[in-house]
Formats: sequence, structure tokens, C-alpha cells
Amino acid sequence: MFDFSYFPLRFKNPVFLDAMKENNHTIIQRLEYKGRLEVQNITVTLSNQIHFVRIAHVMGRNGFREIKVINSSLRYLEVSYFETDVFLILTVEGFNSLEHLDLSGISSDITIGAGKIPLFIHLKTLVLKETNLYLVLHTNSSILSLCPNIKNLDISFNYMWKINSLGQLPHLIQLNLSHNLFNDVPDVVTKFDSLTELDLSHNQLTTIRKKIHNWIDTQHTKFGTFELYLSNNPLICSCDTQHFCVGF
Repeated sequence: MFDFSYFPLRFKNPVFLDAMKENNHTIIQRLEYKGRLEVQNITVTLSNQIHFVRIAHVMGRNGFREIKVINSSLRYLEVSYFETDVFLILTVEGFNSLEHLDLSGISSDITIGAGKIPLFIHLKTLVLKETNLYLVLHTNSSILSLCPNIKNLDISFNYMWKINSLGQLPHLIQLNLSHNLFNDVPDVVTKFDSLTELDLSHNQLTTIRKKIHNWIDTQHTKFGTFELYLSNNPLICSCDTQHFCVGF
């Protein structure tokens, strides 16, 4: 395991207390860093024996260029929630068996949208919370082709109100669309034939269309189960929603 998290290496726009004023009033001055950190041409090669790597909540900007794994045993990789203008390049050489990738809290236009993530055919879980995913999806519907076999996808907290396509994800079982701005269940969910769990809580849904009803019934019949989460939506009780309004 390698865990490099919660390091306040440098604060953005730090605030300092300045009591050395003639008027003897407490004055807080904001000092902004005028320089610019240049990304160093440094490649960090991870040991092929490491199974778990987390680099999260780092308050200093990224100062190196690339993370490389060679014939890796890495199963879990989280690079999330840190201040960066240029996302590092992730290079994989030889065999890789990564199963869990979390890029939350970093804008997707400099990660998956910039081609910084290689193909992970063994990836099962992809987490992209709070990544401004709408910036990428409206121009590129194939960004998830880097992980064609994922089973769990979390794209919550992304201010999305529509999704035209997420590409081909035939093995997707769990999809988290919570904490977005959907006022209708997006048709794209019906493309995922293996889906058995859909989280649409904390959106702006007022009704559930007949097409979605029928699709849910089909999935339930096929798999014997289907979990749908709709809490904290302004659902209007009607013939279309009466089955879902119970308990709200």
C-alpha cells in the first residue's frame, strides 16, 4: 500500500494576519503566489508489488509529469481532490490488473478528456465524482472506451442535466447519477442491458416516463431484481409515479 493523502504542501491564496499597521487595527491581507510552478520532467515508477495507491486531498500543485507502472499488480488507484493545472500522465507498460480507478475532484477535461488515461481492460469500478463531466460529454461520447468492461460507474455531483451517450458498456451493473440536475430519466440508461442498480436521488425528477417503467420491468424480469433510488426528487404523484411515490 502507498497512501499519499491530506498533505497541505502549499495553500492556494494563503491568508496571513498582519498586525503591524499604524492604526493598530487587525488587518488580514491576502497574498497571492505570483510565480508559477513548472511541471518537472520527472517520472515516478511504482513498484510492481504495490496493490493499493492513493494520492488524494493534496493542497500543493502537481510537480511531476508521469506515473509509470510496469507489469503491475496494482488493483486500486485513486488520484483525487488536489489542485492541478496539468494532470500527470499515467503510463502502463506490460500487463496490468487495475480494478478500481478514482479520479474524483479533478476536472475531467484534463484527465479522461485529455487522453491522459490508458486502456484498462480489467477495470471494474470507475469513480468520477465532482469532475465537471459535462464539459467533456457534450463533445465526446466515447471517453469511457478506456474501460469497456466496467461494472460500477459513479458520475454523481457533476451538474449534468442531460446525457446523450456514455458509449458501449455491456457489463455495467451499477450506475450512480445522484446529485445532478436531471429533470427526466435519461434514455441512455436503457442502453445498459446488464444494469440492476440505478441511483437518481437528489435530482430534479418530477415524473417517470412509461418507457422507463417498461425498461425497469424488463430488467427486473431478466435478473430477478432491480434497485432504483429516487429520494430527494420533486416527484409529482400521478398515474406515472404512483408506484414510486410510496414512502416519499
